[in-house]
Amino acid sequence: MLANSPTPPTPRRSYLVLFVNVSFLLLWTGQLISYVGDRLDQMTLLVWAKGATVHLDTVMTMIGFYTLLPFLLFAPWAGPVADRHSRKGILLWVSLFLGILVAAIPTLGRSAFAQAHLIGMVYLVTFLIGVFTVFFYTAKTALIPQIVADTELMAANSLCSFAGTLMTLLGTFLASGLIRLHNQGLFSLDVMFYLDAASYFISGAMFAFIFVPRRRALAPAVAAEESYSRKVRAALRYVGDHQEVLKLLVLSASVYFTAGLVFAVVNGVSVGPKGFAPNDVEIYALAVGVLGIGMVTGAVATTLWKSRIRSYEMFIALCFAVTAAAALPFLRLARLVPWVEQQHWPPARIVCEILAPPLFVLGLGGGALIVLVITLLQRTTPRRYHGRILALNSMCEVGPQLLAMGIGAALLASGRVKTVIALALVVMLAAIVGTLVSNEFSRHWLIRSIVRFLVKGYCRQRTEGREHVPAQGALIVASNHLSWLDTLFVGAAVPRLIHFIAAREYYDLWYLKWFMWLFGTISLERGKGQREPFRRALAALQRGRVLGIFPEGRMSLDGEFQPLQGGIALLAEETGAPILPVAILGGFEVMGPAMSFPRPRPVRVRIGPPIDPTGLTREDILARVDGAIRALLEEPAHS
Repeated sequence: MLANSPTPPTPRRSYLVLFVNVSFLLLWTGQLISYVGDRLDQMTLLVWAKGATVHLDTVMTMIGFYTLLPFLLFAPWAGPVADRHSRKGILLWVSLFLGILVAAIPTLGRSAFAQAHLIGMVYLVTFLIGVFTVFFYTAKTALIPQIVADTELMAANSLCSFAGTLMTLLGTFLASGLIRLHNQGLFSLDVMFYLDAASYFISGAMFAFIFVPRRRALAPAVAAEESYSRKVRAALRYVGDHQEVLKLLVLSASVYFTAGLVFAVVNGVSVGPKGFAPNDVEIYALAVGVLGIGMVTGAVATTLWKSRIRSYEMFIALCFAVTAAAALPFLRLARLVPWVEQQHWPPARIVCEILAPPLFVLGLGGGALIVLVITLLQRTTPRRYHGRILALNSMCEVGPQLLAMGIGAALLASGRVKTVIALALVVMLAAIVGTLVSNEFSRHWLIRSIVRFLVKGYCRQRTEGREHVPAQGALIVASNHLSWLDTLFVGAAVPRLIHFIAAREYYDLWYLKWFMWLFGTISLERGKGQREPFRRALAALQRGRVLGIFPEGRMSLDGEFQPLQGGIALLAEETGAPILPVAILGGFEVMGPAMSFPRPRPVRVRIGPPIDPTGLTREDILARVDGAIRALLEEPAHS
């Protein structure tokens, strides 16, 4: 958020602000025109390739491959170029070169060599266009934060996604109409290439008028002082030192690996040899159109409802879950092909009644995820790293996508559609679990649910007094200590994320090590200085977190409540955090200090009202906590 913005703008106001930002409008409109040309070019190349003796779904897969391959090969250099030179200038020159290349295709295509190697020429042209697109995409994505306020980044990214998808659809339908005219002998393919070249020249002219504020422009002297290789190494070090950026890159790889599998399936079921309409470009165009509409809807909806997203991790997991549910119908599509062939359905009806619902939902989840990842990367990385980090993100997108497309094409060639869908579902399930575990609050919800199930089933744990737990704010949970499993008992009973202070020996127990790591437990080594654990405990309370302490200092050897140590009083006095007394009954019988394996015995956890330490001395705090826990231990059982 900008320093002079007292409150972040609403999503709708973000869109309005963008539409009066002349520089963004020039970038957005230039992108609109450029995307129409891209689609015209790709569809024309498909028609051009029909003269070769290669099946259309193979050509489409290979065109997709050669479109993406440059991202993998040239993205490491596109990032440093975007960080070292004017991003506006890169857009301008790339548009100019693309226009010249596409305008030259009709002339080059008439040569005897091109006619003899038609399919190779199609792939070569696709690859060259992809090389220029790498530098264009990286510079465009890195330019957006220079001309748009941080609070409008998600709206800007969703509009760019909307522009790309909308113009891809428009270009697809325009190309389909022109191809029909060509098939009737009324239109030449050369004209389509010239229209494409004109679109690049027009978009380049619009980019020339973009104004980049000086306060957001890169300093040329600073940007040019490092070599390209050093800039690449610096970006890799930055990613290694910042886990949030690394998580986003891994998330991006998961999204695009799944997208690659979906792309292969859509190709196979639509225009493959065993698909609904082999070699029919129209059904492919319609299917991609529906997918694109879903992506636009997901991107715009994410922007409009971003203020309601409390946890990005939970939202990401939800998107993957929705996408996985949408992929399930594809498991049965192969059975419908013979029946559809008997009914002689036109391509439009096949798409609308069979392919549209799952494709739209797939696009919905994918569009939301893509916009969210790009926006978070732009926000979390310094502006001087934008080009390189976004280029690395392109590699994380394209590498897994190419791998998935190759795997999908190989499996589909042998008719194993279900295997491709199953692989996509496994990746999405892994992404859901990984996303939930990567955030401490969603991790707490997931692991606490598992722990509650285990302790309720094995130990028949019952909890009393859960209504005494404050919903928010700093809190110290103080419990008696009878068992190796007390952290699990208290963690399952208290409905908030607890950072326990625990002795180092707990980390040596295989059945507790994972619990300690997942919940960020503060390790305490006996006989050594306690300054660092105390500092971490203070920091947790100052951030409004919940700290779990066993104030007796060690586990009871005989099951009796022991005198309290002074550490809890010192923490309460320093922070003013209330103390929540907790009593565990039956834990000693489940797994006392002399036991090596838990026994199925009933456990009861009692929670008392919080104790406010304000105005109390350390001795008074200890006395109040001691009395509260003893009272809970002696309280008769509730019916």
